[in-house]
Amino acid sequence: MRSHDDLARVPLIHSEWQRTLPQPIAWPMWARAAGIEHTLRHDTGIVLSDDGHAMSAAMAGQGVILANLPLVRDALEAGTLVQPFAAPVIQRYAFWAVAPSARLEDAAVRAVWDWLCACRENTARVHRSAQ
Repeated sequence: MRSHDDLARVPLIHSEWQRTLPQPIAWPMWARAAGIEHTLRHDTGIVLSDDGHAMSAAMAGQGVILANLPLVRDALEAGTLVQPFAAPVIQRYAFWAVAPSARLEDAAVRAVWDWLCACRENTARVHRSAQ
């Protein structure tokens, strides 16, 4: 696959749990972000119960998935999954780390904060290497 047009020739893999979200991060949203909402048949393909099953199906050559980069990082680095072309990153949901101001200097709070920052940096690194 070299372009978005090539997606018409492979099954799209969907995660059933995504459909339960008020605004699922799924193929229709991705197609809009990629500017191909009028050409991608996103209502076809394989529906599996969760992202793990979807990832396994993609690694087995059953189709193409939309994936959370941290979830597929190891598979991308190992080459068992590839990002075939530059794709839009959908950043629909945000997460906020909060703590009472009196606990900001607490070692446990600081450790969690440092871990979250490391995860964020790792996600950014994986995204850059996948492009």
